[in-house]
Parts: sequence; structure tokens; C-alpha cells
Amino acid sequence: MVRSSPHVLVSESKIFSASSLQTYQNCPLQYKYCYIDKIPAPPTPPMAFGSAIHSVIEKLTKHPHPMLAPVDHSRSLLDEFWPSDVYETEFEESEARTTAHAILDTYLAWQEQNKNTVTGVEHEFTFTFTGHTLNGFIDRIEQTPEGGYVVIDFKSGKKPGTISKNKIKQNIQVNMYCLAVQQMTGSLPERAELFFLKDGKHVHYVPNDETIATFTETMLELIGEIINETFPANPDFFLCKYCGYRDRCGDKWSYNDW
Repeated sequence: MVRSSPHVLVSESKIFSASSLQTYQNCPLQYKYCYIDKIPAPPTPPMAFGSAIHSVIEKLTKHPHPMLAPVDHSRSLLDEFWPSDVYETEFEESEARTTAHAILDTYLAWQEQNKNTVTGVEHEFTFTFTGHTLNGFIDRIEQTPEGGYVVIDFKSGKKPGTISKNKIKQNIQVNMYCLAVQQMTGSLPERAELFFLKDGKHVHYVPNDETIATFTETMLELIGEIINETFPANPDFFLCKYCGYRDRCGDKWSYNDW
């Protein structure tokens, strides 16, 4: 049913992405600040760091340098994308840059051993699923020597203890990417994975009709809550610590919540 109230915040024709749904799942109020009120949030060091790493990897894959060695090319690209302005001290920036070099070295060592063919980098997708438009970018799509597809999402941090082979089955990002590949190729990818570059750990997931059906139910619940304009805060120590809206939020986590 199309709502006619002049105060409607969310149109039923709204386009949803994996990142927006993940934001809502983490904290509905943060979703409102970002996607409804469209309040710009200053980039946090982890966000800016991750964006720089993703940009370097994208350029390394799409446009390998004809003369520079990959490691030298990675350093040059990092200089191009490096977010100096987000760091408060030279020491903090130096530590972050050293970490970035190690992460890119980990990526390059993995890439050198990778036998798959890259078929998509930051691949944009848009499709309609159960009446809703989904849009996003897949970090990397590969094709195995046997012809199957692999979806990879790069993470610039360490693998958190909350991520496991069972938990990844519920991950919004990889499941939406799997649906996108199914839309493009006619079948689900044979594997999806999160690659945590800081410690070089991979978490793999083999999607199937059952896991995708479960994800679809979760996705539709989240979309339904958004359309119904349900935006409560979700105070959480780690989520609030890195939230760009924490200074304006009256419901953020505090030690009084213990």
C-alpha cells in the first residue's frame, strides 16, 4: 500500500544497499541520521583508512603499472589516497601508515598465489528483489579454473571474534552480493568470503537456497521496519565508539549503561 501522509520519511520505492541495511541492523537511529536526514558525518580514522586501502586495491587490480613492481606501485597509490587529515598526531598517522604497508603486502602475497581470474572489481549492481530495488558494489568477483564464481569482500581490520563460518551465513553484505551474482549469471556463486587483510584471515561461506531464503527473510524484516519508520537507538560500546554521530546522539552508550 502506498502511503499518502505528507510526513512520510521513507518512500516504498527507496533503493536499499547492503551497507544501509547493515547500518540499520546495527543502529536504526544511525540509519536515520545517515540515510533519511542525510546529515554528513566526519570520517573517522578507521573509515578513512579502510577507504584508502580499498581504493589502492582497486587501482592495483584494474590498472597494474607497466613498469613499477606491485609493491612499489602499492606504496605510490597509498600516497595518492592517504587521508592525512583524519589523524590527530604524527605518531598516530605513522603507525597507521606502517599498518597499511603490511596490509598491502599481505594482499599482494595472496594475489600472487591466486589462481582465479578476476572478472569484476568494485562491480556495481542494481536489481529488483521481492519488490524492492537493491544496489551496491562488490569488492571482487573471481572465476575459478573450473568456471565457478567466487565473491570476495575485503576488510581492512582483523577478523573479529564475532565472525565465524556460521555467522557469515547471516552477513548482509555477502548474501546480497551472492544474490547479485545469481541475478547476473543465473546461479549462486560457489563461494563467498570475507578477507580480513590485517591478519590475513579468510572466512568462507558456501551459499545455497536455504541460507539465501533465511537472509531474504531478514532483509525483508529490516526493510519493513525502515518503511514503517522505526528508528530507535541501539547503544553499544563499540558501535557508539566509532559512530560519526555520537556527538549529537542523546542515547549513545555510556559507562552508566553497565
